[in-house]
Order: sequence, then C-alpha cells, then structure tokens
Amino acid sequence: SRSNNKSTSVFGQLRWKITPDLELAGGARYTHDKKQTTLLVIQNNLATATGRTSYPEGVPLPISYSNNNVSPDVTLTWKPSSNQTIYAGYKTGYKAGGISNPAVTAVSMTAANLSFGPEKVKGFEAGYKADLFANTVRFDIVGYRYNYNGLQVSSYDSIRVAYSIRNAAKARTYGIASSFQWLVTDRFTLDGNIG
Repeated sequence: SRSNNKSTSVFGQLRWKITPDLELAGGARYTHDKKQTTLLVIQNNLATATGRTSYPEGVPLPISYSNNNVSPDVTLTWKPSSNQTIYAGYKTGYKAGGISNPAVTAVSMTAANLSFGPEKVKGFEAGYKADLFANTVRFDIVGYRYNYNGLQVSSYDSIRVAYSIRNAAKARTYGIASSFQWLVTDRFTLDGNIG
C-alpha cells in the first residue's frame, strides 16, 4: 500500500472577562482532512487457507477520503479565590475518518467498504479545582456526559477474513472523576483518584 495523508487545522478562541473573577470563553476548531491510499496485490494466491480468493494481482485499488469539520466549545469559569476554580462547559470534538488497510486483500474489497467516516462527540462537563490548606492539598472533581456519533471501532469481517475499522452508530460516556494530592511532609505525599 502507498498512502498520502494531509490534515490542516485552525483553532480560534475569544475570552470575555465578565467580572474580574468570572470569564466566558468560546471558540471553534476547523479541520480539513484529505487521505489517499492505493492498495496493490503483488502476488495472488488463489488457494488460500480460507478458500477465498484475493484481490486481483497487479490491479491497483485507489481509495480517497476527504472531510471538513467545525468543532465549537464554550466554557464559563469562576474563580472565587486565587486558588479555586469552578467551571462548566459545552465541548465538541472530531476524529477524522480514513481508510482501512487490511492484512488480507480479498476480492470483495472496494473503495467504499474500506473507507470509514469521522467520529464526532459533543457533551457537557463541570468541575472544581483547588489548592487548599496552604497549597498542601491539590483537589479536583469533574462530572461529564458525552455522546459519540460514528464511534470508530475495529471489527472482524468473516466474508473478507480481515479486521477493519468501521463506524458504530452511537455511544455515550458519563460519570464523575476526582483526584487529590496531599503533601503530608516535604518527603511524604499521598495521591489518590476515583472515577
């Protein structure tokens, strides 16, 4: 196989200090992806162990993928003191689609069934971060909920006898995560986290 991949991304953000301790930030990331792959079987063994035939020898299989995406986000941050932060945000994200490159090139492979789409996510998170007790304890806690569309997963195709990347319909992840670091003495620190 021979591949050529190009990705261009630009991020911009505006911040507004509503008050000295309250800030609203909003931004977006633009991404353009272009991928091209050519698969070529250089030796074809029609009597494979699986009984299936390989893609024709010497016939290139060109595959192209191109996509554009804009992922916005917005966050409201409040600092009740210099060592404490409370925030809430709406976030979106994007992982480019692409082209699967299987180890076995079956005769059934086409440009359409070797391509997979982008993975997109959007959701909310809110959290609290602080350095407490004369900066001897660092603590944070965050709650989140994100919805994924087109989740990219590796799957086995029994017809082509190969693993490839495909898009699942949807997925959701949510929860609470927290961690702390306590400087008990100059030589003794306790760390912990839970999710």
